[in-house]
Amino acid sequence: MKKRLYVFLLLIPLVLGGCSTQFVYNNIDWLIHWYLDEYIDLTQSQKKQFDGKMQLWLNWHRESELKRYRAQLTELKQALNEQLITPELWLHHARQARQHWFRFRKTLSPDLLELAMAVDDEQVEAFFAALEQEIQEWQQERAELSPEELLKQRAKKITDRIKPWTGKLTREQKQLIANYSQEHASGFQAFIQYRRHWQKEAKELLLNRQNRNFAPSFLQLLTDPERLRSPELKQILAANRHLMAQLMTELHASLTAKQKRRLNHKLNDLIEDLNELQEE
Repeated sequence: MKKRLYVFLLLIPLVLGGCSTQFVYNNIDWLIHWYLDEYIDLTQSQKKQFDGKMQLWLNWHRESELKRYRAQLTELKQALNEQLITPELWLHHARQARQHWFRFRKTLSPDLLELAMAVDDEQVEAFFAALEQEIQEWQQERAELSPEELLKQRAKKITDRIKPWTGKLTREQKQLIANYSQEHASGFQAFIQYRRHWQKEAKELLLNRQNRNFAPSFLQLLTDPERLRSPELKQILAANRHLMAQLMTELHASLTAKQKRRLNHKLNDLIEDLNELQEE
């Protein structure tokens, strides 16, 4: 889900880029309501119930998770400064980031189950109609691009994620990104199939939420959606993770002294933000 609720609560610092970490974190309730409104119209009672749960999630996240992010960033910063970066190390940090996500959804899932019991069938239908509309928009946007334009788009997305950390890229670095973009395997169709499979199961469960098997089945769908991924999608994702690890290793080896200083400064700022957020 492109704008899934979880993204705003997880807040892994590595994806925040130029945003103010503290601003986003301290205004997360407003941001979540703003995006949630695109998918479902909650009643006042449901909003009150949701807000109560969200405060519990934020308290848990601040007390339990921020220190984990800080520890990972500190570890990564040390490796970067000691020139210890290898594809294996990048894969290690990618696994750690996924563990943050798995722990997050496991913690929230019982509350999401409780909230799901409070919606009516009309809200369920509207929610999944909005999700399907989102998929169709993705497909339309992609269909309008040529293979060459897709390559450029992929390279631009990677460049846009990296530049806030390093500043202007060199010609060599741009070429490394272009090479990666050509080798990157598209999992778009397999992902769409997976996404629709998940939505179909979730909708059927929610429309039959009075069934005695609803709770365990819905919890499994929330905590282990990967079981619905096809072998093809799993293979593509694994291959692309290894390619990305190689790219990040080569990019790090190519950093100029100025880029290294900027990267260090950005990491220090994020670590300090996490310290201050945890102390609030």
